Amino acid sequence: MINIANISDVEEIQSLVNLAYRGDEGWTRETDLVNGDRATIEEIKSYIDSTNSFLFVYKSQAKIIATVLVENKKEFAYIGLLAVNPMVQNKGLGKKMLAFAETFIKEELKLTRVKMLVVSQRNELISFYERHGYKRTNRVDAYPSDAKVGSPKIHLTVEYLEKVLIDCFCSHFSSGNAY
Repeated sequence: MINIANISDVEEIQSLVNLAYRGDEGWTRETDLVNGDRATIEEIKSYIDSTNSFLFVYKSQAKIIATVLVENKKEFAYIGLLAVNPMVQNKGLGKKMLAFAETFIKEELKLTRVKMLVVSQRNELISFYERHGYKRTNRVDAYPSDAKVGSPKIHLTVEYLEKVLIDCFCSHFSSGNAY
């Protein structure tokens, strides 16, 4: 079941995100490109505390094994921190979390535009998002070294991807924390 994260989940979320992005296993890792943590405790706390951010977690046997962040930017939504424990990657959980986020954006936030940032050199990750309807916008910026998301080992850039939600599979959300 996918639930909204709470403050007691912060350390476990940070550990999972850093494992997925900066660990030694899994296809989503950036260890060869970036030094340092992908997420900080403060960053995760700020998402949980914000009224415009929704950090979702998927638990299995009481352990968080996947996350996805949705930020309401008023005219569009931003998706970030899509992370799946490397031990359970390639089993459809990332797709499930992405679909969940898109449905939440469409049904709860009443938005149809979604944006995200991806390291340009991560061709396999960009391909994953393209297979799920995201398009390159041709906007490329320098890697945000000042954003506390690690320091690049090589020259890196970030690329903006965008999707318009039209035909997403939508289910009815219940009120409460569990979705």
